[in-house]
This record gives sequence, structure tokens and C-alpha cells, in this order.
Amino acid sequence: MYARRPTGLIRQRDNRTGITAAADEKAAVYEGLVYVRNLVGYSTSGITINSADGTLAGSFNSDYSSAFWDNTAIYTQAEMLTAVDISTETTAWTAPAPAGENYSCAPIIVNGVAYVGTTAGNVLAYATGGGENVFSIALGQAISSYEYFSVPVAGMTAGNGLLVVPAGNQVVALQYNV
Repeated sequence: MYARRPTGLIRQRDNRTGITAAADEKAAVYEGLVYVRNLVGYSTSGITINSADGTLAGSFNSDYSSAFWDNTAIYTQAEMLTAVDISTETTAWTAPAPAGENYSCAPIIVNGVAYVGTTAGNVLAYATGGGENVFSIALGQAISSYEYFSVPVAGMTAGNGLLVVPAGNQVVALQYNV
């Protein structure tokens, strides 16, 4: 059973094993599953919970919020971007961070392309279908997305043909083909 508490804490208990996991409010819902990160008392950094009945559906590792496209979930850790087929829970592709850099924010997917920023100020784009790097640009300042404080979450967003990126003390708008 799981419950949303007024404090923003989410709990999930597996009655078969007796394991209880707790996480903060950073969750995503996609295709009937709740993706919860920042776990305490669990072997991975995230779990998926069936939204219909609260049962444990799977687990994952991600430092930032997940992104979704078709049947694919994109998870970001400092050193690796990982695409997972949701129905089989198998890795579809991975993209290591460039040498000397780390991924530094949650990915955003626009028209089947996953965009992610790095600590060195690069925006990289990967085709969600196969993981090919289809675009990169150096912005010169670290791309940031603070998800661990009780302030509004900063991160990339998109709309009207623009990808908007927080880079250092600037906000950069990049035009993409729609």
C-alpha cells in the first residue's frame, strides 16, 4: 500500500517481503506507473509503483526526474544516460557522459529527442529510438537543475520551437526543428 502524506513523503510497503521504502515528493506518473526517487531503505534510488493498486512494479536508478517517450523511460545519473524499454524493463541504450563531464539535470524529450545538460555547459541531444547523438552545443556555463531544495525546480523546458536551458546565471533559448 502507498500513501501521499501531507509532508510530501511517499511510502510503499511490500507485504510479501516486509520492505518499506520512503521517498520525497519527486515523483512522475506515466502509463499507470508512479516513478518515485530519493528512496530511503531500498536497494535502488527509485521504484515504480502500480497506480491502480499500489503494488511494487519495478525499480530504477536515476539522480534526476525521469523523462518518457513512447514506451521508453530515460534515467540520468552523473556518468550515464540510460534508456529503458518500459514493457520489458531492459536497457535499450546508454550514453556515457563526455570525458571530464557529468550529466547535471533531468532530461527533456521533444519530438523523440532527449536533451540533457552537462556540468561543462554542453547541451547534448540523443534520438530516443536508438541513442544516437544528434545534436550538441557548448553554452559555456554549467547546466543546472536543482531538485533537492524546497524552491521551484529549475530545469530545461520547451515550447513553440524553443528549448529553454538554465546555464549558469543565464537562461538560453535554442531553436529546434519541430
